[in-house]
Amino acid sequence: MKFRNRRDVFQFMAVTGSIISFIASIVISLLSIFFVNWSKFSISGQSFNYSLLQCTDCSSEFSKTFYTCLSQLSCPDSSDFCDKGKNVYYAFSIVIFCEIFSVTFICFLLERLVFMFLKKDHGKSWIFYVLAPLILVSKLVELGCYFGLTESNLNGNCDADNEICNESGPLLMVISVFLTSIGGALSLALIYKIKSSRDSVAYKRNEEIMAWFSQRIFPAILISILFIGLSFGFNWISYQDNKQNYGTLLNLNEFKDKSTMNYSCISGPTCAQAMGTPQLQRYCNAFDRVYNAGNTYITMITISLLFLFLWIEGLIYTIFNSKFGISELNYVWPTMCVLFHFMGTVGWFTISDGSFSANCNVASEDTDISFCAENGAIFSIISLISLSLTAIFYCFLFYKHEKAKSLVQPKATKIGGLKKIILDDQPIKDVHIEDLNDTKCMDQFDNRNSCKIEAQETYIFDEAISRKASTMDTQENDLEVNPKEKCGSCKKIIQAKSTIVGECGHEIHKNCKLRRDGENRCARCPK
Repeated sequence: MKFRNRRDVFQFMAVTGSIISFIASIVISLLSIFFVNWSKFSISGQSFNYSLLQCTDCSSEFSKTFYTCLSQLSCPDSSDFCDKGKNVYYAFSIVIFCEIFSVTFICFLLERLVFMFLKKDHGKSWIFYVLAPLILVSKLVELGCYFGLTESNLNGNCDADNEICNESGPLLMVISVFLTSIGGALSLALIYKIKSSRDSVAYKRNEEIMAWFSQRIFPAILISILFIGLSFGFNWISYQDNKQNYGTLLNLNEFKDKSTMNYSCISGPTCAQAMGTPQLQRYCNAFDRVYNAGNTYITMITISLLFLFLWIEGLIYTIFNSKFGISELNYVWPTMCVLFHFMGTVGWFTISDGSFSANCNVASEDTDISFCAENGAIFSIISLISLSLTAIFYCFLFYKHEKAKSLVQPKATKIGGLKKIILDDQPIKDVHIEDLNDTKCMDQFDNRNSCKIEAQETYIFDEAISRKASTMDTQENDLEVNPKEKCGSCKKIIQAKSTIVGECGHEIHKNCKLRRDGENRCARCPK
């Protein structure tokens, strides 16, 4: 890659550094969430070592349980357990939600940086000034809430009650914040140096297709999001032993004296006591299944929503008739959105063994529990069907939109030092175009659409209407030189539409050097 000046070097280093920093930040964030421990503490002689999702080194009662179990199993019986459990619960919940938001914002910013690196339209500059601070703020809120709520420290006594020691998770998150700050600073410096992408030609929109996008596709997506939200608010399972029981994605309603209880908080203690007891073992296995099924569904839906937001972004740019990035990605985002939604829904039914036709009555001799699927699963299926149909119809309409747009591309032919711009239903004129190999236009990161074009007349093409090939060929032939037509006076070749009829009745070459000055008569006629 050749660089002509320092500005080129800076732009290349800035965009590359931003991309690497953000990717490294995402990788470290995922490691801190799924693979490393965050907190270590002791309560009444019991040791607890928690990652963000479960206890990795605990007594058998809390083994592999969700962090909510500290408060759900202990409050209000033990003040130490209860207070510690609430602090960990609130801190970890805020960390997870802030991480979801920050990773989403990073993906949006990373998308634009990649487009910039590939010399594609990257959108308006103000989006960079919004996304970069939001990413940093979400990271700082995450760390501040964690350290503030848990009151943890790096040099604490982990064997003492009421003290929480930090493990690798917070340290990795500090590194992630540092990398995010570098990436954000480089991206802001980069966008400050270059201009936003702008379309030099606005193609005529197919109003019928645009009406479908704005009045049907967009509302259909919003309705699908509503169904996804409803699926989280309704019960997913039910079964009946000594009473009718209902549960959401992660919690069982009205368990013993608790209004809700996380499935892992039931399976953990039950599995610890189930040795040789089939009745307890069935609860251990069943609630472990439904807990893993709920986690799988939430993970897949979170990824699906990320692609859904990218899909909505592309739809908005299409509705406003603006070029952005790579047009083929408008097929990828809805496809990936539906795919991950499908994986989440099918994964839940497969792992939990839930069914709409299951016998949900638990008999004393049963070795397993069959769960009946409830309204939450129904809304999930409805949202999947709605998204699938919307994605198929959107891809079809977007294909028609792109095909129609490709038919109205301006066609240019060059004759000598002049360039002819041919647009349907537009007057054809000679335009002097400045050299497009100018340094400004060849800058590898500048949008070439923003290069200035010096012409005898300035054109702003608001629309370009496609026409039949025969019509275009006719106009092109009119532009070509007809070698049979020569000036009767100077004998030079006459280009089309470059003659006038003089007072003498002869065709006069406009640029004929032998034409009588100031008179509309040719040189052959007497004065």
